[in-house]
Amino acid sequence: MEMFRYLLAGSFLFLIQASLVAADGANSELRSLLVSATEAMQREQLQEAERLFEEARERYPDSRDARFGLGTLYIKQGNYAAAIDIMQGLKRDFPGQFPIINNLAWLYATATDHSVRDGARAIALAQEALLLQPNNYHVWSTLSEGHYVVGDYERALRTAREALRLSREADAPADRIRDYQEQVEKSRRAAEAMTILE
Repeated sequence: MEMFRYLLAGSFLFLIQASLVAADGANSELRSLLVSATEAMQREQLQEAERLFEEARERYPDSRDARFGLGTLYIKQGNYAAAIDIMQGLKRDFPGQFPIINNLAWLYATATDHSVRDGARAIALAQEALLLQPNNYHVWSTLSEGHYVVGDYERALRTAREALRLSREADAPADRIRDYQEQVEKSRRAAEAMTILE
């Protein structure tokens, strides 16, 4: 379970940081707020991160990145209704942005609230994100989680292996590669258990 909390945080933080590279043009005040909020989230200072993301969103209501950061934080906090509202709005307002689609898919694949968890929706969204970024290991990992949730452990295993392969090719951080190795192992054990039961 600890690995997937890290995987959740790591994926979202990576996507926020990637987004900040082009954070809503050259607005230094907005960029500073977003960087500070992201750093607070990394330090697990979630109330401070929320305050900063909210401030960014209030000052710059058209900022995709302020909304994205706040939605990501809500996912991390388990505030799924607010996260879904923000992420679906972003998906509508900024079509074709794979980090938004992938984060929404990850929410549906990993929500601890089983009334929110929806493997089929996670798979559909992850597949949509893969059409945009077919070599992104984060998206393959999300697709694997979706397959795992619906009980398709063979597909979960295949897609987890692809996430691991791509992360190694991309020279991802060692802890990320270990996370994907654990995801492969988890899926392998589940697939083997189902084979025994059949």
